[in-house]
Amino acid sequence: MKLLVINPNISAHVTALIDAEARRSAGTDTELIVRTAGHGVEYIETRFESLIAAGAVAEIIAEHCGGDPAADRIDGVVVAAFGDPGMPALKELTDVPVIGITEAALCAAALQGQRFSIIAISDRITAWYRDCVEHFGLGSRLASIRSINQSLNGIGTVQQDFKETLLALSRLAVAEDGADVVILAGARLPDSRASLKDKSPCPWWTESPPGSA
Repeated sequence: MKLLVINPNISAHVTALIDAEARRSAGTDTELIVRTAGHGVEYIETRFESLIAAGAVAEIIAEHCGGDPAADRIDGVVVAAFGDPGMPALKELTDVPVIGITEAALCAAALQGQRFSIIAISDRITAWYRDCVEHFGLGSRLASIRSINQSLNGIGTVQQDFKETLLALSRLAVAEDGADVVILAGARLPDSRASLKDKSPCPWWTESPPGSA
């Protein structure tokens, strides 16, 4: 199986985190192609920025899934940014499955509990995330969206810089909002699940690109 994993923002640091987590999760027979958006922003926070990212992702999909019969076939595409920029329109570009990590995380969270909360790294992003949940028909199961309201030192170091904040927000989501599953929203946060899951009173489903389908 060959998967194309796309980071819709332009941060090479985040792409490296995505690549490492995808390879850790991938099956032994899974080949990964991990790409970074060729233009856009370092961190997608708004609906408009997601539109810009969608174009960059579409270009990469077209490059690898353009229908050249001589090329090695891609078996699936993973859009590795919370909010799934460009989805579901990107599904129309190719006949192979195109999955966003938000779609995957929400479906997994819905299987693990009745109500879930999303922990975001920016206040600006919460309205867009709420739209995403509503799009998938899970608005009634969303307990809350809580977010870091401090300036970030860098998009690639959030999990190190705000480990305790992420844990505190997650505990509040459980204690005050009634969540029984917590989603850490961002492809840059895979290590946070491993370091925080034993301290949380609920199941976790962190945003990270799947290495196998």
